[in-house]
Amino acid sequence: MLARAESVALLQARVTGLAREDAGRLAADLGDLPLGIAQAAGFMAWTGMPAGDYAELLRTRAGQLLAQPPPGSYPQSLAAAPG
Repeated sequence: MLARAESVALLQARVTGLAREDAGRLAADLGDLPLGIAQAAGFMAWTGMPAGDYAELLRTRAGQLLAQPPPGSYPQSLAAAPG
């Protein structure tokens, strides 16, 4: 688990124009889990989706969203990662 400040910094570094408050809310929604943060940042950066829309998808379609291919060097999606 990341510290909240680390989660926010990672999200803001990868998602252009992401406000600190939005990054903080999203980090909380993702439980500050590194793979979740990386996956959210990658998806939002790639699609241009705003944080609020991503958070809504996370609430309503978490299974589909978290099953998306992982970013970078992660070997599996968050949904496929062992619990």
